[in-house]
Amino acid sequence: MTANHPQNTTYIPSNHLQGYLIGYCTDIEGNLEYWNHYKEISRVLEDTDDGVRLKRNCYFIYGGDVCDRGPGDLRVLQDILKLKKDNPDHVHIILGNRDINKIRLLTELQPEFTCKEARAFWIGDIDDKGDLNAVNRLKAILEQTMGAPQAFEFRRQELNEMGRGDSDSDVVQSFMETLKPDGLMTEYIVHGALALILGDCLFLHGGVHSNSYGWVPPFASASADDTGHRVEDVAEWCAHLEVFRSREVSDFVEYSKSIHSAAPGEAAEVYSRCNWSSEGGYHHCTPGSRLLQYGMGWMPDNSVNPTLVYDNFLSDGAPQPPPTDVIENLTKSGVRKLVTGHQPHGDAPVVIDSGGLQVITGDTSYARNVRWFGPDATSEQRAHVDNLLRQVNGGAGLEDIVHSNSSNTRGAAVSEICIKFDDVFPFASRTFIHGMLNNGLKYDFELPASSKNRLIGKVTKDGWWVKGRMTTEGLRSASMTVGKRSTRLLNPIW
Repeated sequence: MTANHPQNTTYIPSNHLQGYLIGYCTDIEGNLEYWNHYKEISRVLEDTDDGVRLKRNCYFIYGGDVCDRGPGDLRVLQDILKLKKDNPDHVHIILGNRDINKIRLLTELQPEFTCKEARAFWIGDIDDKGDLNAVNRLKAILEQTMGAPQAFEFRRQELNEMGRGDSDSDVVQSFMETLKPDGLMTEYIVHGALALILGDCLFLHGGVHSNSYGWVPPFASASADDTGHRVEDVAEWCAHLEVFRSREVSDFVEYSKSIHSAAPGEAAEVYSRCNWSSEGGYHHCTPGSRLLQYGMGWMPDNSVNPTLVYDNFLSDGAPQPPPTDVIENLTKSGVRKLVTGHQPHGDAPVVIDSGGLQVITGDTSYARNVRWFGPDATSEQRAHVDNLLRQVNGGAGLEDIVHSNSSNTRGAAVSEICIKFDDVFPFASRTFIHGMLNNGLKYDFELPASSKNRLIGKVTKDGWWVKGRMTTEGLRSASMTVGKRSTRLLNPIW
């Protein structure tokens, strides 16, 4: 790792982290039940009478995607922002695609645009399914362009639970209020980052591949033929990305101020040419639009966008190691662990151990859908796991849990990735992963360093990806992907 980065707020060297415990959580996506469950098991956070609090000698990293898929957007935002403001140097927010794309709404819900048909470059025409107005437009944007078909009704539910008005117009107003200069989503994005290095650990939302490693998008003042630039050292890359992000966010905040301070009838002059979604690209006039594009997976010409926000380490739902050149570049720069989210995999974090680099992905947002056995499971294996379930779940067995109708897409699953910088290991971190599978079984283990790891994050000869070690003696969890995003989980005794 490059030794001296005095202006780099996205890099903290290992010797500044000795004795600290880092806790990582990601992709809450408005799931208030999961967030509360996470706080209960967290080793770095605790709920108090004064709200959520960071424990002493701890860091908390939130990995992005705070909203969209549950009735808790506002309350989770409030908690995370409280943590950040109370602990500005020890709480860090990584921006996800679901976070970044919300800044579109400041423009696209203005009367100038809701009164006429709209389009988004990646899907074509947006179908309002009714009259052209802000309510129908917001519903259409959320469902058709943000992958959040229930977000409108979830926000209505949350407003009701918070004792606020919950009419259609109240829901629209709630989304818009979060984008005021001092609104919850604006503040969240202001305090966020695209990438963060703590010691030998790189945190980001999505993934890194050959086309995205080291690439920094063109800045707002760049000419139309500027295609960005590349940086070889990972810490310098993160620093350049932070400059890019901060400039884009500053432009957006000023844009928000100008809209909210404009006299009636004058605001349209501010945003009339600023509908980025219809055209896309890194050279649109909309303030903040370069950050919007960096949060997308593809470009207007349908080519792949080289972004670490939307990239991932899954192929048809199955874990895939980073390319060899990416591993070499990261390890050469001192990175030994890459912690990320974005793409869900089963009901526990997945480790990918390859070439001296350990990728740890923590998104389990579809954990409730996990199947507990592969196609070749024996009756003895089924009976053994069913017996374990009944012991830890008050008599509830396998069938009771698999067929749960809970609206919480994670079910009972919860996890925390912890990283410790001990005094005796000042330059190498230790990783601990703990939590609960969706069947109620708990896990709590230390991930061996890559040089000593023989099992976790590896693939068995018969195709099972080993995820970790259970607290039940001799039991380990493993997963197999059968079809795209269809994950089956087996708990074999090895």
